[in-house]
Amino acid sequence: EIALTTGILLLLVWDMAFSLRRGTAAFIALASLFCAALVTVISGGETTALFNGLIVRDPFTDFFKIFFVVVTAVVVVISLRSKDAIDYTDGKDREATEYFALLLTATLGMNLMAAAADMLMAYLALEMVSLVSYIMVGFKKRNLQSSEAALKYVIFGGVASGVMLFGFSLLYGLAGGTSFDAVRTALVSQGDTGLMVTVLAVICVMAGFGYKIAAVPFHMW
Repeated sequence: EIALTTGILLLLVWDMAFSLRRGTAAFIALASLFCAALVTVISGGETTALFNGLIVRDPFTDFFKIFFVVVTAVVVVISLRSKDAIDYTDGKDREATEYFALLLTATLGMNLMAAAADMLMAYLALEMVSLVSYIMVGFKKRNLQSSEAALKYVIFGGVASGVMLFGFSLLYGLAGGTSFDAVRTALVSQGDTGLMVTVLAVICVMAGFGYKIAAVPFHMW
């Protein structure tokens, strides 16, 4: 996470100072992704809970961190020659640096989401990815379809956040806590007592996640 954050800040600050070209910005993005993957592999080990159990470091988390980093690196390379990702209408690379910084920010949010061990942390990480997604959907500012999709995504995303938080509140009421362990223990021990509430909570949470990640059938935006 520190490596990705450093890459994001370096891209933004360096671009303000020197107006980075597309290739240079992509190189910085790839370098930060490589450092993030290297640190993840080197520091891997036993399961560790951090920040009072809000996030957990374990092999499951490391697998998805490496997966997200590799996928983002592929996207960065593909985007170098894509006219759909970055607007080249004026022959300049003004938007390339912001595009790569947004990609790294989304990767950072996904890493935190994979490491989350608490409902609130998972929600905050998902919102971090969602906010970046709103921007990237409308990244082609001169394209009406891009702007329309972004507006619909923001509106649906706000509603989805409310639905998902409602589901989390039901799970919190059942478990008396927001950690995944507390929720799991409560759901296993209660039996059929709160089955309807549990089903409603899971439906609300999955509907919220479905809208955020554009999963069928929540992809109409």
